[in-house]
Amino acid sequence: MIYTTNMLLEKYSNYSNAYNKIQRDCKNGKLVKLMRGLYEDNPSVSPHLCSGYIYGPSYISFDYVLSQSGLIPEYVPNITCATFRKNKVKQYDTPLGSFIYRDIPPEVFPLATIARIEDGYSYIIATPEKALCDKLYSIPQVSSVSAFEELMFDNLRIDKYELNKLDWEIIKSIAPKYNKRNLDYLLKYHAKETEK
Repeated sequence: MIYTTNMLLEKYSNYSNAYNKIQRDCKNGKLVKLMRGLYEDNPSVSPHLCSGYIYGPSYISFDYVLSQSGLIPEYVPNITCATFRKNKVKQYDTPLGSFIYRDIPPEVFPLATIARIEDGYSYIIATPEKALCDKLYSIPQVSSVSAFEELMFDNLRIDKYELNKLDWEIIKSIAPKYNKRNLDYLLKYHAKETEK
């Protein structure tokens, strides 16, 4: 379970020095300090469950979701998350792992995400379609469909079979809202493929 300092002070209110109790619990492994003022009492918790508590509002997206959904072959150890209007990439290295947060346009932030509750933790995660759009938004723009295909299949190593399984109606509805050339090329690529 995630605790703030205030929650722990209340929990340990019967101790003569609640702050010392928190420090002792951190030293003996009963608490994991994620960042200043935020603790986890389960050192073996899956890190993705903590992502929304560390920095928010945010949802899990980008490479982590692309890997989990089989769109890219690589294992992604970092939890990659989307935020908005933060104006910089934030990284938090914790005993549970690294969490990376980067901006996307505010108008697309609430679209194509899923709220989940798992083991008593709540978090929000992008659909694979949204994670792909977020990723393409976050990387340097290309200038042609052929360059886009090289980006997708050589650089990002997107699996074509998994790509074809995506819900393209979701992509068509959200991609134009990013106002980025890479997303335009994604739609052009799909249109070209469906004509074959």
